Amino acid sequence: RWIWHGALLDSQVNKPGKALVDVSRIPSTLFDIEQTDPHRPVRNFCSEAGVWIQNQDSALVLHHYIGTFEQWSFRSDPRVSRRTREQFDFYRNLNSSWDVSMFSWLERFVDEVGVVRARDLLEGVGTVSVLSNT
Repeated sequence: RWIWHGALLDSQVNKPGKALVDVSRIPSTLFDIEQTDPHRPVRNFCSEAGVWIQNQDSALVLHHYIGTFEQWSFRSDPRVSRRTREQFDFYRNLNSSWDVSMFSWLERFVDEVGVVRARDLLEGVGTVSVLSNT
């Protein structure tokens, strides 16, 4: 379930990547406070084409997992009026690509910190808690 996703460059199902910026190296005058685009926070340095970078060319890749319907629909999203079960089922059933890169990361993580420490650090990860909007 967690290895399947939509085709990497399919802009209908995948959104552009977010920029990772070392702000200590950029003059504050180049930041536009009114412009809050996480994909291109500093337009002088963040090209429009760069938001669609291939995973293998990126220094850091983070995957979003859809989780349960309750988790996915819990938080409001200003880009859509309402998250529906149909939308959730569409995203949940994407399976045109797969990625097992997490498996080797997890194995290396356990090798690095040890089984006992890894178990402690990962305790509760993946556990679904009861959510309440009130």
